[in-house]
Amino acid sequence: TDDLDDDPEVLERFNEEAMLEQDNTVWGAVMYWVPTIHRAEVDRLENLEQWTRWLRQGGTIPPNQLSSARQLSDLIVFDYVIGNWDRWSSHNVFWGPDREVLLIMDNNAAFNVEYADHIRARLEAPLEQVERFSVILYRRLVGLSEEDIRAEFAEDLAGENLLTDEQIEAVLARRDRVIAHIETLQARHGHDEVLCFP
Repeated sequence: TDDLDDDPEVLERFNEEAMLEQDNTVWGAVMYWVPTIHRAEVDRLENLEQWTRWLRQGGTIPPNQLSSARQLSDLIVFDYVIGNWDRWSSHNVFWGPDREVLLIMDNNAAFNVEYADHIRARLEAPLEQVERFSVILYRRLVGLSEEDIRAEFAEDLAGENLLTDEQIEAVLARRDRVIAHIETLQARHGHDEVLCFP
C-alpha cells in the first residue's frame, strides 16, 4: 500500500475492500486505464453495413478509412481464432483518444472448445463477411505454432496452465479455418486483392 499513500481516498477504499491473504497478499487484476475513449459504434446497423462493404471484394474503402478497415479485419480474425463469439452483442469496441486506434474489451467469451449451433453461427458470420486481410496477420497465422501459444500462455502463479490442451487444439483448428478461408479467396480473387492491407 506504500504506492497508495499519496491518494488517501484510494487508500481508504483499498483498506475497506481489499481481501488480504494471511501473508498480506492481495489477489486481483491490473487493468490499463484509458482516460478518454469514444464509442466506435461499429455494431450499429448502418456502420455494420458500411464496413462490411469495405471488407468485401469490390467494395471501395475511402482513403481516410484504410486503417479503420484493416483494424476491423484484424479484429474479426482475432475474435475468430480465440473463439470470442460475443464481440457484437453490445458496446465492446471503442476508439482511443485520437480516434485512430480501435480498443477492444470484453473478451471473456473466448477459448471455448465446443459451441452450440447458434453460438457457432455467431462466431462464423463475421468471418464470412471479410474478404480482405492483412498480409502480416496472414503470415503470422501461418507461422503460429502450438509452442508459440504455450509460451504466451505459460503457467500462471498457481502452477495451472491457463489453457488446456483441448483449448489450444481448438485455437489451432480455428486458425487453420481462417487460413483456408483466406487461401480460398486468394484462389478466387488473387493474392493482392485479398491480402490488400500491410
